[in-house]
Amino acid sequence: MKKIIIIYVYTVFSFLYASNLEFYENSYAVLIGINNYASDDIKDLGYAVEDAESIANLLISKLGYNEENIHLLLNEDATQINIKNTLYQIAMEAGENDRILVFYGGHGKTIPLPSGGEVGYLLPVDGKRENLYSSGLSMQEFKQISEMTSAKHVLYLVDVCYGGIMTVATRSLAKNDFNDDEKYLTKITTEAARQIITAGGKGDKAQERAIWGHSAFTKELLSGIEDGLADSDQDGYITSNELGIYLSKKVYITSEENQTPVNGR
Repeated sequence: MKKIIIIYVYTVFSFLYASNLEFYENSYAVLIGINNYASDDIKDLGYAVEDAESIANLLISKLGYNEENIHLLLNEDATQINIKNTLYQIAMEAGENDRILVFYGGHGKTIPLPSGGEVGYLLPVDGKRENLYSSGLSMQEFKQISEMTSAKHVLYLVDVCYGGIMTVATRSLAKNDFNDDEKYLTKITTEAARQIITAGGKGDKAQERAIWGHSAFTKELLSGIEDGLADSDQDGYITSNELGIYLSKKVYITSEENQTPVNGR
């Protein structure tokens, strides 16, 4: 089996599958997918649940995750309190040599602030548009979770379009600083890092279609990893630059120019 290694170089973040390299003691995932919202004024989605389930399968088959460490919160289980409790549980459980992946597929909204800037919210299944502060999930809460955990690496994949996404601490490390690929991989997987990738920017419209069976973002994410398409130089691992460029181009085309993924770094 060809090894698949995904490395988010800009933040020294790595997600990988490799038979001969072990960089993590444990790998955790919280995967949230909401098709059917409780509130009548929130439009239901068609494939957010399928997106979350497909990512779970990808984590197990390609990225070395144990099924018992993957927490799926789908539809009625994806309440605000369940999401918060699960994130907190995993954040506290993860050790300093562990990694956490959080995927969210559903609705989100960006609110402008009177003082300037904006704040993004994700809508849990019981969320209400008219009161996002008390019923939604602020992106700042996700930032707090990433700061509370001892986990070495935390990655957020947010299948929602935002203008101002959560900012996280970043570091950078150039591959040409090392002559040996394995030393390079070991170095970057030793450094603590947090990363976020959203499905698009402000004003973008996240797309999903029956012919895909997924959203545009998740469709191209799965293809980029499963088929190695995001590995532009075919060297066996995917940097965040490669993945970002791949998703930006592919999702932009697939969505018919409606969305372009954004990296937070």
